[in-house]
This record gives sequence, C-alpha cells and structure tokens, in this order.
Amino acid sequence: MTIKTCKTCRKQPVTVNYIRKGKKYYRSQCYYCIKDQKQKKKQPEQLLKRSGYKKKNKCDRCGFNSKTTAQMSIYYSDGNSYNVSMSNLRTYCSNCLIEVKTNPAAGKTDIIADF
Repeated sequence: MTIKTCKTCRKQPVTVNYIRKGKKYYRSQCYYCIKDQKQKKKQPEQLLKRSGYKKKNKCDRCGFNSKTTAQMSIYYSDGNSYNVSMSNLRTYCSNCLIEVKTNPAAGKTDIIADF
C-alpha cells in the first residue's frame, strides 16, 4: 500500500478525511499546508487590526450615517488587502461598496447623496 502525499508540498503524508462504506477518502493537503493556508487568510485581518483603523459610522463616499458599524465595510483603494496605510483605507456603506466594486471608474468620481 502506498502512502498518499500532499498535493501542495509533495512531501508530507496526508490523513484520512473520512471512511464511507469501507473505503477511505484522504485529504488533498497535509496538516502543515492546511495550517499555512488558514494563517494566510487571517493575515490581512491581523494587519488591519495592528494598523489601528476603525470603521466609521459615516460613509466616506456618500456621507450616509449608520446607527451601527455593521452596515459599513472597509474598502481598499488599491485593491491590495495587505496595504493597510491610512491613505488606502476607506469606510463605505453597502450601496457604495457594491457600486465601486461593479464599476471601478465610479470610485474616482464624487457623488452627492440624494436624501
């Protein structure tokens, strides 16, 4: 019987994920590659926390005032979530975030709120 190896590093053995009807199904990655992948996903969040940037209750684009910060999202102007400089971070409401993500040219123009 051959030992299954990780598809990412091709060095470490992989473990059994589950057994169904007597057949063993293996993971595609070893423990260390899975751990590294999870750490890389958390890294932008950790960088943002270290930078000290806090979400505001007011949208930087349209001026919408929310009651909670849950209605707001952090937007990276250059699209790089690893760049946490204050000049790159913006707090946008859900409407502005959708508009900017679907139409990148819209982020460069100023809008006026109609409320």
